[in-house]
Amino acid sequence: MSLRERIATPDGKRRFVRAIFSTIADRYDFITVVLSYGQDRRWKRRLIDLAAPRPDARALDLATGTGDIAFALAARGAGVVGLDITFRMIELARNKSGAGRTPRFLVGDMLALPFPSSSFDVVTTGYGLRNVPNLAAAIDEIERVLAPGGQLLSLDFNRPANRVVRSAYLAYLTVVGATLGSKLFGGSDPVGRDITVEGVRFRIVGVQAPGQIFSDENYYDANGILIPIETFMDRIDPDHKLVHVAVKLRAKREMNEVSAMMIGRAKQAHHNIEDIEITDLESELARSYQNFLDQMRGWTIVLMSLAATVLLVGGVGVLSVMLISFSDRRYEIGLRKAMGASDHEVLIQFLLEALVLAAVGAFVGTIAGGFVCTALSSKFPYGLVVNPVGLLIAWATALALALVFGMYPAIRASRLSPMEAMR
Repeated sequence: MSLRERIATPDGKRRFVRAIFSTIADRYDFITVVLSYGQDRRWKRRLIDLAAPRPDARALDLATGTGDIAFALAARGAGVVGLDITFRMIELARNKSGAGRTPRFLVGDMLALPFPSSSFDVVTTGYGLRNVPNLAAAIDEIERVLAPGGQLLSLDFNRPANRVVRSAYLAYLTVVGATLGSKLFGGSDPVGRDITVEGVRFRIVGVQAPGQIFSDENYYDANGILIPIETFMDRIDPDHKLVHVAVKLRAKREMNEVSAMMIGRAKQAHHNIEDIEITDLESELARSYQNFLDQMRGWTIVLMSLAATVLLVGGVGVLSVMLISFSDRRYEIGLRKAMGASDHEVLIQFLLEALVLAAVGAFVGTIAGGFVCTALSSKFPYGLVVNPVGLLIAWATALALALVFGMYPAIRASRLSPMEAMR
């Protein structure tokens, strides 16, 4: 029997819904997060804010699942009953704990609510109404158990059948790359913001996780947006001239079969002309990543050599300045020693002066480097970033070099006798 035949009757759909949710109950929370592009919890918090239950309100959460909405209502002080058609869901909800009053969880059918009329001030449901075998009957039952002036709040998402409505709806399912999101909104959270592409407004519902950029594909992911293909074809490219199609396989072994099928479909659509190319992105990414590592290894050697040279020059500079200071201040050193300063105190004085000199140089270098990176970042495809860890290492290295190269002048100053210094 086909799926369409199994859910053709209300009783068949009821059995199917109970069976499918019993199967996925233990993974239900994860699945809702994935299907909502990670927005599930934020949507539920918004629903609770809209409900704004009074501390003594009576609330009913239908299709309660594992009880997220029920627990959130209870945390606001409401007396909550959670009802679900699936026993395993209720079992998982009862094993949870939350702040506030503990909800009461029941197994039941939304089409035959086991409550007297006008029992609740608020009725909520998350992703529940779309699975009801008879929506009109469910609404009637909800209306019956709602007290006068009560409210019903339903959280759901679906794919509208109407093409125009579907395009507008899917426009909200837009995910931006991490780099693009930061550029557009100055580092603030872009989720919930609107952007306009080719005159079409989209609402951002997610941001891709930041990652290393070692190929053009990674760069486009970080600096682009992801929108449903139907939205792209309906609203941005009505001529349907796709130049790139990505397919995710369930298993690697299906590569040849799927490739042959796609080539066959393309030849059929292009009058038997084979003008497409199949690329295994996994292999390409592995190859690109290896090339990236090879290039980074070469650049690491070059930059390390350059850094070592610069550090050596800087160290010699500190040594030269401190030796000049030692020569110019011999009388001062002798006078301090004659007045009772110990060798150790003179040594510490010269080392501190070397550290201050290095710190001033590091500070000037930090300001100049940050300014250069900010000014030139837009000129590079991957941008220029000042790494705080690298900055900390640079400061530590500069101060360590100051101690090393300032040690010789400090020792000479500490060993200088007052009589010789003041001649």
